[in-house]
Amino acid sequence: MNYCEKGDLFDYVRKHEKLSESQIKKLMIQLIGVVHMIHRLNVIHRDLKPDNILIKNTKGLNISLIDFGLACYNDDYQWKQKRCGTPGFMAPEIIRQHVFDLNSDIFSLGCIFYFLNVKKYLFQGVSVKQSPEGIDLMKKMLSKDPRNRLSAEKCFQHQWFQTDAEYCQKIIENNVIFAEMKNNGAYEGEEELKNESDDSGSINQSAQLPDFKGVLEVKDFNQILDCNQKMSNRNIAANHRVFIQRN
Repeated sequence: MNYCEKGDLFDYVRKHEKLSESQIKKLMIQLIGVVHMIHRLNVIHRDLKPDNILIKNTKGLNISLIDFGLACYNDDYQWKQKRCGTPGFMAPEIIRQHVFDLNSDIFSLGCIFYFLNVKKYLFQGVSVKQSPEGIDLMKKMLSKDPRNRLSAEKCFQHQWFQTDAEYCQKIIENNVIFAEMKNNGAYEGEEELKNESDDSGSINQSAQLPDFKGVLEVKDFNQILDCNQKMSNRNIAANHRVFIQRN
């Protein structure tokens, strides 16, 4: 993992003045982008929170998503039935110990979106001062019914990102290509692209696309996926042995 001397997003938000809407949007584009990528890989993070988001630099507000210790595949039902995560950022279905899916990460992103606006946890009941479009997106991410939440891709297509629509679409396309390469075993570690920003910290849409493999800390991510896959295989083998013994 790369060293991030600026600390995590939780401390950054608490120590600084209220973030502007453009700063929040820049952070949310990165977060939704990286979540879109891991969801394309059929993976649920399961512990999205400001503490697991490191600030790589303050000028461009570039971030790294860390801690995949609770990550699992979306089709691994044994892992998906366990309550996990952090209070204040857990989706309702996880708290109730219902089977959850990729949309649980979207709820956590909505909680982070709320935190970026008011510096408080969602359930502390502080009013959000945000544009009507931003409020609408937040509500759709925080729907109690996971079936009504927007996917990461649908979030990018929301009106709040209208001025960055072309940029967001390129992120989606870039992630789709990477996920296909990864799933087909074709990815061998391309040179990391860099996301450039202008002096105001806003996104420079003429710059290269951000490489979310860097935001994701892909080496740690791969090790976790390999570990989860081995554990799943062991569980399948153990269950198979029990079935044989019983019969």
